[in-house]
Amino acid sequence: MVSLKRMNLNLPEISGHGKGETVEMIELYEKLSRKDAELCALVLNASSIPNRIRRQPGGWSVRVDERHYAMARQTMRLYFAENRAEALFDESEAESTDSHGYAGIWTAVFLSAVHMLVERSEAVRTLWAEFGASAERITSGEFYRTATALMLHADTAHLMGNMAGIALFGTAVCQITGWGVGVLMILGTGILGNLINAFMYESAHLSIGASTAVFGALGILSGHQFITRRRTGQQRGVAWLPLAG
Repeated sequence: MVSLKRMNLNLPEISGHGKGETVEMIELYEKLSRKDAELCALVLNASSIPNRIRRQPGGWSVRVDERHYAMARQTMRLYFAENRAEALFDESEAESTDSHGYAGIWTAVFLSAVHMLVERSEAVRTLWAEFGASAERITSGEFYRTATALMLHADTAHLMGNMAGIALFGTAVCQITGWGVGVLMILGTGILGNLINAFMYESAHLSIGASTAVFGALGILSGHQFITRRRTGQQRGVAWLPLAG
């Protein structure tokens, strides 16, 4: 649930309170766009629930009288259910945005650190041979290579491209799923990509790099967009476009 921030406001104009009476307000939603905050206020006003919207550094917040909090929450849930709209104010998403906003960036930093350690080694190509995604060795049972190959890169340009991709798309995935699930899903798609690649080549083929994980993150985002649009009934035909891409 979104954290509740309490504050005392003098709201003489709210019906049901005496003039000058101090009313304790708590946040119903926070970090919204102005349009979303005004929509929320409109729905609450229609149900005669006293509310206030206020601009904050991270966006707009919607506050209600503490005594009307449960009613306000239920009113908004019913509104979205009736209108088949995506939950703009999803509680879990509101909590995870800040805490998982840099997950992809930290993953990119990790790839950079591994690359620096490998480059300092005197046996770079030996490490590629021992831990790269060798199709022949993977199909012979050395499945660990499907994961270790993701952390090896040929040069700085190769590394920077994958760092940019994982920072951008990895962060987007982790904001949706949370950093733990997001990182595991991206890692899993990268491993699966290398595994499929190995069984397609079966013989003399060696690959390194996090490209399969980057494209895996893109696939996760496309799948999420498809499911969301199909579930909410918003432009169902257009929902197929991310998968086609």
